[in-house]
Amino acid sequence: MIFMGMMARMRSMAPWFILTVGGLFIIFMVLSDSRVLDFARTQSQNVGSVDGEEISYQDFSNTVERLRKQQEQAGQQISEEQMDYFRDQVWEMMVTQKLLDKKIKEYGIIVGMVLADRLGIVVGDTIAVLSPTGADVAAMQLGMPLIRKFHVVGIYESNNKDYDSYYAFVDLESAQALFLTGSKIDGYEIR
Repeated sequence: MIFMGMMARMRSMAPWFILTVGGLFIIFMVLSDSRVLDFARTQSQNVGSVDGEEISYQDFSNTVERLRKQQEQAGQQISEEQMDYFRDQVWEMMVTQKLLDKKIKEYGIIVGMVLADRLGIVVGDTIAVLSPTGADVAAMQLGMPLIRKFHVVGIYESNNKDYDSYYAFVDLESAQALFLTGSKIDGYEIR
């Protein structure tokens, strides 16, 4: 009798079982034919994102390897114990660079006419500026000088060729980042 009761119960549940298995089959078919799996694969290939811009595992590992080789060429070996710390430094550098690259689009540089002619640049070009302060820090850290790109938003001409040849102007925040002064101001000139 117990067996008969179980059989009756199984028969009453059969439609639900068939619907559940059929529904799972349909969901599986839809997912396997859609871009959902591509999305999941893409997510696993990214290390993280900065302001919505993805950083792929490939880019991260290439950067780690390139900087590790630079360290070795400079005579500094990175041990396995130091690799986690080194990877953290590279990650922080990549995040900082991504954030700064976004800021570059917001801020620009104004250069003197003589300097612009010498460099062959016009308004709208992008130039790279090397920080002399950053070179010292780079030698002690990752071996990369501090370089910032700026969008040329203007070219000025004064009555002083020395100014036009050597001076460029950026916003305070960009200058502080370039010269690694934090939020401090270590000098200013009024002309």
